[in-house]
Amino acid sequence: MKGTKEPDGDYQFNLALESQYKKLLNDVNINRVNGMLVIEIIPRDQINNPYVQIPKNGERIEAYGAWVTDNLAGGRNELHPAWKVKIL
Repeated sequence: MKGTKEPDGDYQFNLALESQYKKLLNDVNINRVNGMLVIEIIPRDQINNPYVQIPKNGERIEAYGAWVTDNLAGGRNELHPAWKVKIL
């Protein structure tokens, strides 16, 4: 998991899913995001939301948010915004 700060201030990372959650992916995720789900944390939640933790690479997490297809990013599925990220 490599997180990046996007130009709009969102913190973005890609999450490898356990098998029961792979149904959240579409062909764009499989072919362009290495079979991972994109997670985006909006700026307000990065500092003011006690339920959002920014994970480090390799940490196991639970993530909750709006499951959307981002047509501006080529049609990949994302949790955007993620309103709860819990490091396990």
